[in-house]
Amino acid sequence: MQQLKTTKQIVHVIVDDREHKLK
Repeated sequence: MQQLKTTKQIVHVIVDDREHKLK
């Protein structure tokens, strides 16, 4: 369960980084 949470955080960071570059 802990690993799933970490994976979601990583995915969120990647998506956030992509959106930041789009602006």
